[in-house]
Amino acid sequence: LLVVRLTLEKMPERRRLIFELSRFKGLSYKEIAEKLNVSIRTVEHQVYLALIELKKVLYFYFFYFPLSSVFLLVVFSV
Repeated sequence: LLVVRLTLEKMPERRRLIFELSRFKGLSYKEIAEKLNVSIRTVEHQVYLALIELKKVLYFYFFYFPLSSVFLLVVFSV
């Protein structure tokens, strides 16, 4: 989805990388922490911050484009 991709591109590089490794590559927080040489808590916090940013954008999208929200529900329910 373009809205999600644009939001990810605006994130700080490390936050985006951690989020993508977690959500798109399926790595565990421990695996990400070892791979990037950071603490698991850092990984948790960066994913948390990324999700907050994405939720803000998606809430805005749902509010202003309600017909598209059905599509998003189907995509993100997987």
